[in-house]
Amino acid sequence: DKNEIVDLEFFFNLLRDHTGDTSEKPHYSKEHTICGLETEVSQVFQLRDWLPDRMRSVRWTAMATPCTSVYIPWYWGVKTQRRKDDSLWKLFRELSLQTENDYGARSVIVGRRFGKLQTKIFTRVSKIEKSAAQKTKVKRKRMLNRFCINQRIVAEKIAVSLKGSW
Repeated sequence: DKNEIVDLEFFFNLLRDHTGDTSEKPHYSKEHTICGLETEVSQVFQLRDWLPDRMRSVRWTAMATPCTSVYIPWYWGVKTQRRKDDSLWKLFRELSLQTENDYGARSVIVGRRFGKLQTKIFTRVSKIEKSAAQKTKVKRKRMLNRFCINQRIVAEKIAVSLKGSW
């Protein structure tokens, strides 16, 4: 539809698409889907030239299969924190593979949990950007860095709890 608004959620949903396959294991379907088990990371880049430095470019990243993950914003120049025990990707990959064991039921649970978080992140992004735009460059960078890392930590906790419940 030419009147449809193309926004971040549109792209996130597009990258999570299984071309309408509602089978128990859509990643093993004969259909060639955008979202597949071979997906290692999914990213959407948001470029906005009207915002101050460090806020113009946002890399939204979902680890492993986007249908079993959440898109976390990473602003230009923000340093990511590494997990001490293992990579964040490995955690989400394991969650993805565990979800595959009962995709019909588990994908609904995973989708619900990460869907709520995604909504919260969208709400928080607009608030943090409004506040950060008023700060000095140094404070802006620190604020955005803290925000991104906190969203990653929340997503990680959800993934750990989901993975541990199966």
